[in-house]
Amino acid sequence: MNRKFVAAAALFGLCALAACVRTGAPGTADSVETTIVSAQVPLADTPAFETATPAMAELTGNFSDEMKLPRGRDLDPEGGADLHERERDDERVVSRDFYNMRSGGTLTLLPRFKTYQQSADWSSGPAAALMVLDYFGRLGAYDEYALAEFEAEGGVAAIFEEVGGLVLSMVGDATPTSVNALLSEGVPVLAHADGGWVVIIGRYLIPDLDEFIIANPYDTQDGNQDGYSAVPAEEFLEGADALFAVSSTQ
Repeated sequence: MNRKFVAAAALFGLCALAACVRTGAPGTADSVETTIVSAQVPLADTPAFETATPAMAELTGNFSDEMKLPRGRDLDPEGGADLHERERDDERVVSRDFYNMRSGGTLTLLPRFKTYQQSADWSSGPAAALMVLDYFGRLGAYDEYALAEFEAEGGVAAIFEEVGGLVLSMVGDATPTSVNALLSEGVPVLAHADGGWVVIIGRYLIPDLDEFIIANPYDTQDGNQDGYSAVPAEEFLEGADALFAVSSTQ
C-alpha cells in the first residue's frame, strides 16, 4: 500500500485535479516546468511507428527478462514487487509480448519501453519515474533509491525537476482517444490510479475491447511479471486521479 498522496494544489490551483502529488509531508514543486493541456485531441490518422505488427492473437508471452531494467539499491528488502520477482509466473496463462510488439492497425504502442518492479510497497512513484526517464534516455546513473530521495523533497514532480530535460503536462478531461493521440506522438502518460503510479504506454482497440497497456511497477497478478498489464481503458480513467503527459524539452 502506497503512503498517502497529497495534491500540490498550489502549483496549478486545481485541488480536484491534483496536478502534482507526493508522499510524506505536504509540499510543492513550484519550479518544475509544467503546463496544463486539454486531452481533447483528435486521434492520429496513422500510427507513429510504422513497423509491421502481427495480429495480437498470434503473439505469445515473453517470460524472459529482456524488458527489465537493471536493479539498483533496494529500498525495502522485505517488501515491494521485486520480492516476488517471477515467482508467480505461469506460462499457461495467455499473455502478450508488449516489449517486442510495434504499433500498427488499431494498436498504438511505445516501442521497447523497458520495465521495472518497485522495491518497496510505497515506491511506485520513483519506479514509474525511473521507467519514463529511461525511455527518454535521461536515467543516467540514477536508481530507484536516488529518485525516492528526490520524491521525499517534493513529490514525483521533484524527480523530474532534479533530473531535468523533461516536462510534465497535466492531462485534463482525458478519454481513451485523447490518450491515444498522445501515445501516437511518442508521449508516455504518467498516471496515478488505485493508490499507485503507472505509465500508460499503449492502447489496443477492437470491437468490444478497448485496453490501455501500462508499464506497471507492481505487476504480480497476471501470471507474467514482465512489468506490463492490460486494463480496460474507460475503467482505468474513471479510477485515475492524476495524469501527466511527459515530453522532452529538446
